Amino acid sequence: IAAAYNHGSSLLRQDEAEPLRLIAASQRLYARALPLLQAMEQEMPRNHDWLLECAEDMMQLITELNAAVQRARDVEGTRVRIPRPVTVVRNGTRGRPRQEIDEQWLKNATVPGRALNIAAISRSTRLHRNTIHKKLRAAGFHNRLRFSSITDTNLETLLRAYKTQKPKAGIGFIDGFLRGNVTLYCLLRILGIF
Repeated sequence: IAAAYNHGSSLLRQDEAEPLRLIAASQRLYARALPLLQAMEQEMPRNHDWLLECAEDMMQLITELNAAVQRARDVEGTRVRIPRPVTVVRNGTRGRPRQEIDEQWLKNATVPGRALNIAAISRSTRLHRNTIHKKLRAAGFHNRLRFSSITDTNLETLLRAYKTQKPKAGIGFIDGFLRGNVTLYCLLRILGIF
């Protein structure tokens, strides 16, 4: 009980405590320390006043921790800027309004070095993946997620160098090497290398 109480009060004394730590300390006090006090009340009825004082102190600390969580979240909310890449265009006619995606955001999201695929972009924008493909084609960079600008000769040179280093590597290892180190997506079966 004392360790949980001391941990929670030390978190309150910190200047910028993380909200998750504050929540964990509050839940630990509520879920573990208070039931222990209730059990102690049944076992030691003569110390009722002392147990009541401890319970009040615990509830005060839990209240202060929850208030600190709210203050920390308010501060975090002012520091974080969430991009809104999709705007809804209403033209006054019947039907579903058109949703436009910011082309600059889409261009940055599909840079070959990023680990975003169409499904991840679709989830973050809440647009269907077919719509994302359509917007990519309309913006002129629909193949950015699939292929790199590496030439066939450079690819063959790179693969030969890798195969000399690791001659027993199969297609799975080579695919992982190309994806991780060269940041390209290459279908080896289509190229006919293996």
